[in-house]
Amino acid sequence: MTLRRMITIMDEHSDRFPAIERAETYIRLGDWFMITRKPRLAHDAYRSAWQILADEDNATKLLASYFGQPKRLKYFRPRLPQFGPGRYENYDNKYAEVRYSVNEKGVVRNLKIVDSNSPAVMNGNMRSAVRGAIFRPRYVDGQPVVTDDLFLREEFAGTTLPVGAIPADN
Repeated sequence: MTLRRMITIMDEHSDRFPAIERAETYIRLGDWFMITRKPRLAHDAYRSAWQILADEDNATKLLASYFGQPKRLKYFRPRLPQFGPGRYENYDNKYAEVRYSVNEKGVVRNLKIVDSNSPAVMNGNMRSAVRGAIFRPRYVDGQPVVTDDLFLREEFAGTTLPVGAIPADN
């Protein structure tokens, strides 16, 4: 794996590579492990990055910028329904807002739709999209922690109605 090789070279020649560059390489490796569903390996990489950054002059600011809040690594916006209920709906000016938590493994928990003017099928698509997201968790003192009360609003637009088609209820 290229990132691991880069880390080996950087660690062997740490005097040639700035600490931030080394830490960012560990973070990229951790992010890759999170996306490939290997949180234990990701946390090892993140902890290595944390230790490198903790030794820097402006450590508090650096650590907050990389680990102060969960970072969304993988997320696919909800799609408009192609079949079944809601497929003829006009989604212009429709939205859904959710609150959720991200646990120490980067997984969404406690998901709740808090406001929406979208049809129920779109709210379901929103739930599925957010549940499928993968995050770099927030870290405190080098340890991953749960982060509650996160918020996401998605705005929708358009229709899945084929061009020239007339909805059945017209």
